Amino acid sequence: MAQSQMVKTREVCKVAPPPDLSRSAIPKSLPLTFFDLFWLRSPPFQNLFFYEIPSQNTLQFEYSIIPKLKQSLSLTLHHYLPLAGNLTWPQHSHKPIIKYVGGDGVSLTIAESNMDFYHLTSNHYRQETDYHLLLPQLEVSDERAAAMALQVTLFPNSGFSVGITAHHAILDGKTSTLFIKSWAQICKAGADSPALVHQLTPFYNREVIKDPTGLDSIYITQWLRQGGPNNRSLMIFDSVVPPDLVRATFEFTKDHIQKLRKCVYEKNSSKPPVHITSLSLACAFILVCVVRASENHVKKNRLAKFVFGVDCRYRLKPAIPSTYFGNCAIGRPAIVETKDLLGEDGILSALEGISEAIASLDDGLLDGVDSWASLINSKEPDEIPPTACIAWSPRFQVYNTDFGWGAPKKFEMTSIGRTGAICMSDSKNGNGGFEIGMVSQMKKIEAFASSFAKGLEALCNVRQSNSRAVVEFGERLIKAQGNRSVLEYLNDVKSAANELSLLDHPVSEDDLTLYILNGLSTAFEIISAAFRTRDSSISFEELREKLTEHDNYMKRTDTQPPATTITAHAAQRMPPPGTFGPRFGAPRPYRPPRASVVPQRRPVSNSSPTNYKGRCQLCATQGHFARYCPLFKHQWTFTPKQQVPPTFNQSAPHAFHSTSVLGPAPIPPPQPWLLDTGASHHIAQDFQTLSLHSDYGGTEEISVGNGNRLGSPDRCSSSQRTT
Repeated sequence: MAQSQMVKTREVCKVAPPPDLSRSAIPKSLPLTFFDLFWLRSPPFQNLFFYEIPSQNTLQFEYSIIPKLKQSLSLTLHHYLPLAGNLTWPQHSHKPIIKYVGGDGVSLTIAESNMDFYHLTSNHYRQETDYHLLLPQLEVSDERAAAMALQVTLFPNSGFSVGITAHHAILDGKTSTLFIKSWAQICKAGADSPALVHQLTPFYNREVIKDPTGLDSIYITQWLRQGGPNNRSLMIFDSVVPPDLVRATFEFTKDHIQKLRKCVYEKNSSKPPVHITSLSLACAFILVCVVRASENHVKKNRLAKFVFGVDCRYRLKPAIPSTYFGNCAIGRPAIVETKDLLGEDGILSALEGISEAIASLDDGLLDGVDSWASLINSKEPDEIPPTACIAWSPRFQVYNTDFGWGAPKKFEMTSIGRTGAICMSDSKNGNGGFEIGMVSQMKKIEAFASSFAKGLEALCNVRQSNSRAVVEFGERLIKAQGNRSVLEYLNDVKSAANELSLLDHPVSEDDLTLYILNGLSTAFEIISAAFRTRDSSISFEELREKLTEHDNYMKRTDTQPPATTITAHAAQRMPPPGTFGPRFGAPRPYRPPRASVVPQRRPVSNSSPTNYKGRCQLCATQGHFARYCPLFKHQWTFTPKQQVPPTFNQSAPHAFHSTSVLGPAPIPPPQPWLLDTGASHHIAQDFQTLSLHSDYGGTEEISVGNGNRLGSPDRCSSSQRTT
């Protein structure tokens, strides 16, 4: 079938950001960093997103979907202004810059295709050249290169695709994902909600990228030398996709990962620990399958090189925001003996090589990056040619990109058809597995498919015991915090619980909470006791938040907390007759001065006082104390009009109110209750009033309301007396 019959262009337009950018803080010009310069003339990277809408027709596509995509794209470019601009290399500039000027925009192609939508979104073998018909061309010349181009292609009664072609010197896979998700979010929310969530808002400050060794100058020198002296051309390498390439997708499910993990734990019992994550396990499995499927590699190469990408955003020191706009990734090789990969423990050997490569990132993240410059003009092949290179990342979560018509039916990284890399993305099934995309000649694809199937079959026959791994992670689960920070401790415990779940030994939420509380250091005793008395369960996320807040609070405060302000109430048994308050229909009571023991005058506060919210000693109700208890009112017996002392009910509590100790006062007969007034200390004329007391050794004096001061008192602590 001719190309013109497969894809028909309906419209080519330019979508610009909203014209009112006067208040925009987004820079209109950005210099390239050494992370960007390495990709200056490299082929662009290209992605395709397929969305299924079975009932969609041409009219719906033209009058509903396309206008929404255009409007939301314009609003998105307001946040991603550099993507509407171009890459230039002015004569006065030391290095190329990304520049936006008024009138710039992104080229958008609207097309229609009669290809089989469901064939293109399947996993079996497909012709690679078909996908490139769904991608736009990037406008590039010697003087200027567009940042990005887009194409939306209709598949009548099936769905549509969104194709992205982006200049690799302007953005990497992480930034590309931020853009497409921002576009999807704004499109789904509607034109009236152009704001972005914090996780998608790009960070443009290029000063966070430090270059102490002058890597950008090294790269620029090499690019200027390429093709002649002082060559400032921005033309990218011309790379044509061979017509015989075939694309295929392989599923590596969560069940496969669990079984592979069991094998590794069993075989690695006597060796140093390796870096075991779902991603590293899948990479090791792919490397072994590639080597076993390549007869030529086995014959010619003693060593196998596996290259994987590393996002440097959180590994740089200091770390930079995850939404940093631009390139910020490097490739890290893992070198493994070919014969070890072909052996019985090939997966374990691959994991050891990957673990060593990951560990080397801590010693020197950018070690060897300066040697990349030699690759720009080098015509000699690598001493160890790459056996397999991993592009993209499952952490990008591309299947969460919803424009309002649901999750993508399929994601394809189309640029691997030019580079020969292997694409690893998250699974569209959302089961914690991975999708592995490959493009190669049919013979090589079939050999890899056979090796991949045999590897999965071997996993299905795995019956090794995982008891050693269960014991290992169980010990990590109950290990005390020790010298670890609370955040490190919590992450380690959660990681151990996750690993046990993968080994069919799940840990419940309540058990996980108990393990954490039991292992916390003594500094968390008080807050730990509060969590233990909760009536309801607490999630790990909430527990982590509370413990982290408590840890930060302890770090802010001194090791010795400030002394508590001392307040005291001088108590006597019953007030004289005739001093009951208006609530009882008697004359207004006598209000003696309040006594308090304070080291200095308390500052005046304009805020309303906070009532004491203790537990009532009479009815045990939370929220009031005995003085205001309804039962308390009905158990007083007196006759205020006759002005005679009331008759005491020995079984009822009797309240004592504050009074001065200046001068004699009548002492009523002892009663069985003391009122909890909320004061930190109590003053009484007779020690027999309090069941517990101790000498006060401080230097503070008692000051009363009339300004007089008394000598140092004996400090007493009261306890409730019961009948």
